[in-house]
Amino acid sequence: MLFFSQDNKHHKIMLTYHLFPELSLELQTQAATYLYESSKDIFIKDGLHSSEELRVRLHEAFASPNFFWVVFTPLQEMIGMVSCDYQHYSVVPCLGNLQVFPDFQRQGYGTQIIQRVLDEVHQTTTIPEVYLWCEPSLRLFYEKLHWVKHQSRYHTDNPMKRFYIMKYVLPRTEEDHK
Repeated sequence: MLFFSQDNKHHKIMLTYHLFPELSLELQTQAATYLYESSKDIFIKDGLHSSEELRVRLHEAFASPNFFWVVFTPLQEMIGMVSCDYQHYSVVPCLGNLQVFPDFQRQGYGTQIIQRVLDEVHQTTTIPEVYLWCEPSLRLFYEKLHWVKHQSRYHTDNPMKRFYIMKYVLPRTEEDHK
């Protein structure tokens, strides 16, 4: 369990970050169901035909250094989730599965979650950059957080649908590489 607090313009927010494998079966199921339902077409193409299959895959896949966090408020309300995967895309960490549930959107939680992931990568690795894939509608959001457009691509299953690969360069010093 990880704790992180950040001043969110008007008030303090204390969020709790739980590693997916450490959650109860009930909470794993709840998180996997939400994630599965929000991106069902993608998971079916990956051979996952139920939220339970996704839950099992998430439980197995996210061991160190990879992580999949489910994020809660102090009242233990599940507000979202995020993953960082080091293995599927060479040694460059890729932020993925960032979800903030609708009731919690536009309150600074997504920004706080992204910053927490970047802090974790910065503290635990010497890797200079992090990547993510995003829809065009989210590009400006990430650019406000100092991500830059790295590439523009089209989905293989829908050549008319564009997405962006965004890059964040971590502030590194000589000390970080020793």
